[in-house]
Order: sequence, then C-alpha cells, then structure tokens
Amino acid sequence: MKKEDMYKKVNELKEKVERIHVETVAPNYFHHPKLDSASNLLDFAIESIDENDIEQAESSIECTIKYLDRVEKYIKNNKSSNGG
Repeated sequence: MKKEDMYKKVNELKEKVERIHVETVAPNYFHHPKLDSASNLLDFAIESIDENDIEQAESSIECTIKYLDRVEKYIKNNKSSNGG
C-alpha cells in the first residue's frame, strides 16, 4: 500500500471512530475501551507512516479495522438486548 493510500485509510478510520463516538457513545454515555485503543492505533499508524515503517503502519490499520468491527458488533448486540 502506498503512503498516500495509508494516510487516506487512517483518515477514513478516524472519521469512523468519531462517528461511532458521536452517534453512540456521547448520547448514551456508553464507552467501549476498544474505541480508545482504535484511536491510539491510528495515531501509531500515522507515526509509523511518517517514519517509513510501512509494515507496522499496515498492521496498525488492520488491527484498528478489527477493533472497530468488534465495537460495532458489541454496540449492535447491546442495543438489541436493551430493546433498542
């Protein structure tokens, strides 16, 4: 993956983290620790890209995607079990 593509993907994922926070966390006082972890991984991905550590950046991006999938799955299950 090219550096430009990685920066773009990181920005997309940061927007997704923000969307999850705004739509779910803030209005419901709901907090999922993996959301913080995802945000931290994205910061680390940017540092890795800046340092030309492409392998680490790609790994951080992949982990972030998995984290966000788990967060969304948890939120979905939590809403359905609470009648939402």
